[in-house]
Amino acid sequence: AFDELFAFELAMCIERERSARRPGLELRGPRKLTQQFIQTIPFSLTAAQNRSLDEITTDLESPRQMNRILIGDVGSGKTAVAFWAILKAVESGAQAIMMAPTELLAEQHQRSFNQLCGGLNVRSEMLSGRIAGPSRKAILRDLQRGDLPVVFGTQALIQENVSIAKLGLGIVDEQHRFGVFDRAKLKALGP
Repeated sequence: AFDELFAFELAMCIERERSARRPGLELRGPRKLTQQFIQTIPFSLTAAQNRSLDEITTDLESPRQMNRILIGDVGSGKTAVAFWAILKAVESGAQAIMMAPTELLAEQHQRSFNQLCGGLNVRSEMLSGRIAGPSRKAILRDLQRGDLPVVFGTQALIQENVSIAKLGLGIVDEQHRFGVFDRAKLKALGP
């Protein structure tokens, strides 16, 4: 049992080292959208949220992939931090996606994003198994061309026919409800 546990831990350490060396996009755009977001949201950020934003900024501006988990109680403002990170990617010329385990939660995130960020003129769409026909084709086409900066969705985001021109940020909400391979597919969508 010890040998199995040791081998597993060793494999995890090796993967952490590999992950830390994987190249990513340096998201260093002008801070116009993120500053406007902070100024227009109807609440003040907490010290913990500001600390998280500073750490995420450092990660996103580095030439390495960010792999971070944001933990907090329900209502602690994790979604506001996620929206800020999405805007950081967009203002840097990249695309961002947020994957949720259910269609209801993905729709809720898109609605909240549109409410909090609607005045910033950042287009967002929803992609799930329910979206079909011309609407789905238009979303997939715009993602592939780089014309759609933000997409919220379910596992439909990681299907074979989804191609994203310049994915700079992928957020997985409730990541424990997705498998390792689902998260790997998400990472494979972008650099």
